[in-house]
Amino acid sequence: PLIIVDGAHNQHGVSAVLDSIRQLPHPKAVVASILKDKQYQQMLRMLKSVSDELIVTEFDNYRVTHTDELAKDIEVTVIPDWQQALEYVEKKYEDGSIVLTGSLYFVNSSILYIPLNVSAPKSVIVNDSIVSS
Repeated sequence: PLIIVDGAHNQHGVSAVLDSIRQLPHPKAVVASILKDKQYQQMLRMLKSVSDELIVTEFDNYRVTHTDELAKDIEVTVIPDWQQALEYVEKKYEDGSIVLTGSLYFVNSSILYIPLNVSAPKSVIVNDSIVSS
C-alpha cells in the first residue's frame, strides 16, 4: 500500500491535508489518534469525509483521547491498539492508500513501527519524501 504519514494534529492541519487525501487512489483508509485537548470530533468528521474507512486508535500517553470517546457520534472502526490498527489497514488496504494522522506522538511511533513490522511492499511518504519502500 501507499502509506502517507501526516502530522495533522489539529483542525487547521486536517483542513490543510484534505485535498491531498482526496487525490489518493481508492480504496483509502485513515488511521487517527488524537490528543484530548484537540477538537477531535471536528477533525474526525473532516477525515471521514475523504476516506473509505476511518479507523480510530490510541497509544500510551496520558493526553490521548480514548477510542470510546473518539467513536461517539461518528461511524468509525475502533481498534484500540495502534499496532493492531496498522496491521489491520496494511492487510485490508494492500492495494490502496493509507493515511496515518492525528497526534504527532502517534505518527512518530508509526514511522518507527512500519518498516520493522508491516510486511507488504510499500512506500511511506512523510513530508513529501519517501522514507521506506
